[in-house]
Amino acid sequence: MPIAKSDQLFQLIKSLDKAEKRNFKLYARRLDSNKNPFFIQVFDIIDKSRSSDDLQILKKLPDLTPAKLSNIKRHLYGQILTSLRLIHSNKDPSIQIREQIDHSQILYGKGLYLQSLKILDRARVLAQKANNDILLFEILEREKLIESRHITRSRKIKGKVEDLIDTSSELKQSISNASDLINLNLKIHGLYIKKGHVRNEMDMDFAKDYFFSNLQWVSKSTSGFFETVSLHQAYVWYYYTSLDFPKCYKHAKIWVDAFEDHPIMMEKDPDLYLRGLHYLLTILFYMDHKDGFRKYFRKLIQFHESYQKEWNETTRMIYFIYGYNARINNHFIKGEFQNVCDMSNDIKKQILKFEGSLDRHRQITFYYKLAWSFIAIGDYNTAIDYINKITIVEMNKLRPEILCYARILLLIAHFSIGNHLFVRNMIPTVSRYFRMHNENNPVEAAILKFLKKVTHNIELDIDKELHILLDKVEDLFENPFYKRVFIYFNFIHWIESMIEGKTMEEIVSAEYSAYLDEKLYK
Repeated sequence: MPIAKSDQLFQLIKSLDKAEKRNFKLYARRLDSNKNPFFIQVFDIIDKSRSSDDLQILKKLPDLTPAKLSNIKRHLYGQILTSLRLIHSNKDPSIQIREQIDHSQILYGKGLYLQSLKILDRARVLAQKANNDILLFEILEREKLIESRHITRSRKIKGKVEDLIDTSSELKQSISNASDLINLNLKIHGLYIKKGHVRNEMDMDFAKDYFFSNLQWVSKSTSGFFETVSLHQAYVWYYYTSLDFPKCYKHAKIWVDAFEDHPIMMEKDPDLYLRGLHYLLTILFYMDHKDGFRKYFRKLIQFHESYQKEWNETTRMIYFIYGYNARINNHFIKGEFQNVCDMSNDIKKQILKFEGSLDRHRQITFYYKLAWSFIAIGDYNTAIDYINKITIVEMNKLRPEILCYARILLLIAHFSIGNHLFVRNMIPTVSRYFRMHNENNPVEAAILKFLKKVTHNIELDIDKELHILLDKVEDLFENPFYKRVFIYFNFIHWIESMIEGKTMEEIVSAEYSAYLDEKLYK
């Protein structure tokens, strides 16, 4: 879609901070002797607008025609990007390297090939420091081209040209391998998005064959930084999909350790480091490894405090997703569900802030955890409000599991406030929903059977039925294929809370206190 006919320009302008806007104005006014050309006026109007509306611009600038406005918007979009490139060239090493490559090309075109080589030498050092193999390979290929066409001073330096050839050949193999590893990541990630966690032996065999049949074409003798990270990232996805959390933890740790062994990369690629920390923390949470979680949660907070001033908007959004998820899980571990509920307004503000970039699935995940938290403190009506935000989502927006279990939470919330008629009427619908999306399993079946039984017969001994349900669910928890169900809700804590007449928050908080006491007296 042409820029002038879309809201891309509007989104770009709204993404600018004050310094970027000021820099653009200075840059734009240097381009023209006219101190306020049309495109700056259009910029100001869009900057002050709440929505993309060409009619408003034409109304405020009557000398403009729709066709001229279209051209101005296209021109404005390009000028903003150019001004941003100037600002960020000092912050992003990739932009600096590309700029050096461009300068080298210009000098070469003017016949100054020795100067061109000198600039390429500087660019090579930058690329090596940034572990940017693709740009480094481009630099080496340009150097080889110049050396092959001209008589330079390089031949006077023993082994320089030979080293250039050998380095280029090794890098070519490394880049090819890195590309294969990224392809493998995309494939195994795509399998998870399509099918989710394995549900049975058949799923396990399929995932195993799929992963290792693709892995055999990839060289596992990695040498580069990103090769190492990509290889272990692929293993993380495979073991995460396969529910093998200990092995998933092992590879996530190698991923994170690779960054900590090369601290400069934490600054150069914070997004990938945050992603590694996210999976490491998530797996530790699922394994209920409290000590490990606390250790890496502190690392995440320290990393944010040390580097967040230099982060761009994308990294800030990624930290919101992963950082807030880690904070929520930290409170879940400690039984501090009220603290999560207290975060609800802040979370909604952050969702609104990143609304243009944040995918719907991420929003739904936060709403789901908030619903879980409000159930845990006994505020079922607020939980229902958040669940309703989830259940109205169209199916093609995300995988069905979270929508299925949101409906279980809805039944639990209504059951807890005594809406037994609603629960009885909804159980057949929820059962069909689970079957329709191939999510039916013994845990879900046991919960629905219990709810159906106790809402149809008010004279039942509820305490007895709860103990029967607890024994069954605890047995199912030991089955590796059913552990994934407990990712979506801790049914054991919920049943225990009803047996003891306490909130889930009280149950989990008592468990965490006992864990601290045990550590204290060891």
